[in-house]
Amino acid sequence: MIFTAIDEIKEELLKAFNKTYPDLVLSISDFKIERPKNLDFGDLSTNISMRLAKKLKQNPISIAERISNLITNEKWVYSFVKPGFINITFSDNFIFESMLEIIRSEGSMFSFDLGHGDKVQIEFISANPTGPLNVVNARAASIGDVLAKLFTRFGFQTEKEYYINDAGNQVEILGHSIELAMKKLNGEEVEFPENSYAGEYIFEIARELKAGFDSGNEDTNQPEKIRDLGLNSILQTQKNTIEKFGLTFDNWFSEKSLYSSAKHTEALKILKQKNLIYEKDGATWIKTTDLGDSQDWVLIKSNGSYTYLLGDIAYHLNKFERGFTKAINIWGPDHQAGVSRLQAALTAFEIPRDWLEVMIIQQVNLIRNGERVKISKRKGIFETLDKLIEEVGVDAARFTFLLRTTSSHLDFDIDLAKQQVSENPVYYIQYAHARLCSIFRKALESGIEFKIDNVKLEDVINSETRDVIRKIFEYTLILKSALISREPSRITNYSMELADIFHAFYHNFRIITEDKEKTISRLGICRILQIIFKDILDLIGVSAPEHM
Repeated sequence: MIFTAIDEIKEELLKAFNKTYPDLVLSISDFKIERPKNLDFGDLSTNISMRLAKKLKQNPISIAERISNLITNEKWVYSFVKPGFINITFSDNFIFESMLEIIRSEGSMFSFDLGHGDKVQIEFISANPTGPLNVVNARAASIGDVLAKLFTRFGFQTEKEYYINDAGNQVEILGHSIELAMKKLNGEEVEFPENSYAGEYIFEIARELKAGFDSGNEDTNQPEKIRDLGLNSILQTQKNTIEKFGLTFDNWFSEKSLYSSAKHTEALKILKQKNLIYEKDGATWIKTTDLGDSQDWVLIKSNGSYTYLLGDIAYHLNKFERGFTKAINIWGPDHQAGVSRLQAALTAFEIPRDWLEVMIIQQVNLIRNGERVKISKRKGIFETLDKLIEEVGVDAARFTFLLRTTSSHLDFDIDLAKQQVSENPVYYIQYAHARLCSIFRKALESGIEFKIDNVKLEDVINSETRDVIRKIFEYTLILKSALISREPSRITNYSMELADIFHAFYHNFRIITEDKEKTISRLGICRILQIIFKDILDLIGVSAPEHM
């Protein structure tokens, strides 16, 4: 298959380079092999000759020629073109055997051991438990879930974690907001402060708590009790929503547990021992400028309350001690400023800066009737994930959230997501899978049973099928690039390109014909497409219907 072929080709090229230029130190990591922009030149290409030309003081085309002529392999052919590319073209036999391998393995060969068991933790959503999950949380959920599956597929031990921000000022504001709502339900005249939560969900919680208090089971004069009950109610709602969205977490980590276990005190002690703490204006600061950041930051405010940074330091120190070789956080668009300060602070604990990787998920704009939906979480004016699931379904929501790169804003067209038309991306891909399933049903009805041993090379690999086959062979490269770039959108966009090519193939060439052998061979291509579409849909958490 192409993924393992690339490793083999790299080894061949490296040996040829070392043999031709023994004085030049070159390693596999020094060059890349990629798809050429013009596929007429071959299936793969490398520009290593041009990169080395200056160092060797030679014409890149002559370097490429010398290297290409040294390698012979029946599975592929090397060639060179101006200005010095070395191109690799797969032989028909290699392509054919690789395709049969995909069918025999039912797609299991799309898994590769790159991680060798390294432990990776992906923390995502981690919303304040002060309200229902919204669409930005949902986008983070979709991306985090796919990345976790990719890491697991590529041989990593992967853990998904949800960080519960159940300590701090926002939780206190939540409790006070519920108290005010309960008073208002009792007929009292109350005014909600600007920073309070006043959405309908606050009143729903207040009604539930009031009913318990009115029954005599609870004491109404317990602000902490009201806060905790409200917090638990919202957290349970969030858990229910996540489950409905087809997502599970390996661990739910409470911020409160950091303080109850004195992890923050331990962190402060270490920082003081390293002379990285000082007092100023009644507050406690960390010398992050000594650690490579642009300024120092407050850890403990003058009123004695802790900043988010102190909690984050304690939390990530806990992560590191749990043995993860890489921690990936997926944060919302308003958290960009906190990345460098946290990475800098962690180096004080001998944690490499690149151990923590933070992805910033950009905003989601909901579009309804051609207009942007107004959002205000404080006032309760926003589309919750629950409402979105109810309106467009899990499949459309998940697929749409994965269409754009994480650094791009996403316009989510609610009306389009509900339509069963080819312009709706999730419908387009699901329809491709359903159409492939239908082809096999019709073949059986025509008395043709697909058997892999009856697939013939000459009927599979020809000018009619070349575009489809080349697109099929991109899949493993797409998976790896999606993992390395942390961009699941590469998978969804590839799926739409593959669907375009399949639908064109379906319309231009009859699959089921009077020629039984040719039909079986074309069914071989369809089987691979069916396997890939199913694999993609499984990866992104979308159903793969067999009938539509």
